[in-house]
Amino acid sequence: MTTGIPEQPNRLNPYVFLCKFNDKPNPRRASFEFLEGLRMVVSSDISDDLKRGLECCRRGDWNEGLRYLGRIAEGGENRDDLPGLFYSYLGYGTALVDRRIRDGIKLCKHSIKVGFYESENYLNLARTYMLANDRSRAVRAVRDGLKIDPQNQALRKLRRELGVRSSPVLSFLDRANPVNVFLGRLRTAMRKKG
Repeated sequence: MTTGIPEQPNRLNPYVFLCKFNDKPNPRRASFEFLEGLRMVVSSDISDDLKRGLECCRRGDWNEGLRYLGRIAEGGENRDDLPGLFYSYLGYGTALVDRRIRDGIKLCKHSIKVGFYESENYLNLARTYMLANDRSRAVRAVRDGLKIDPQNQALRKLRRELGVRSSPVLSFLDRANPVNVFLGRLRTAMRKKG
């Protein structure tokens, strides 16, 4: 049976290797799967460094974590394949350890573009904004992260630390209106009792 793909002596033929169990061989699929396999083998070192770096950062060992993440950043290859968590932790770590807060904010914002579904990216962006003394943007980042994952304990804890205001009782009136102030104090007193 001729498949249209020439045999290569003394080399692994990815087409034959990947399609030997298929009824109908598909050369496009086989070459794609082979390239994906190669990418996974090449990026296993990156993936190991990434896992170690994230683990170190999560437990608070930022110098060690940044060493691993920096090794990946200096490598320069496969930057399109890096997850948002990489940029997030690299950004917050850069702001925290090296005091390069602007660079850290840029990296954290990029992490949200890459992985908007990861609530940790919002957490690190909020922490970085706190280092920049930008409380309002930190509150916004926490709020956006809680929209993604309302059960994230770290975001909830940071929200309590920030002391996010609750909405006015009567939203059509100004927050400083005496009626809103009175009703707000009444609501707070009732929450403390109950």
